[in-house]
Amino acid sequence: MGRGYGLVPIVGARTVDQLADTLGTGGVHLSEAQRARLDEASGIELGFPHDFLRTEHVQKVLHGEHVLPRLRKRPTSGR
Repeated sequence: MGRGYGLVPIVGARTVDQLADTLGTGGVHLSEAQRARLDEASGIELGFPHDFLRTEHVQKVLHGEHVLPRLRKRPTSGR
């Protein structure tokens, strides 16, 4: 909740006590160091296809840098 509206916590309570306990965490504030430590501990490697999609070649294709020069070389039709 401390990161803004981009993240929505999901409450998985099965009892009223669990719900009350979860709702009580709204007053907990973490320092940047604590958040960084939690992010490091919970980080995962996404692997394929994420790594592939981040490659320079794919990014250039997605943004048209490889395609536009080839399209410019194509002959125009006489239409």
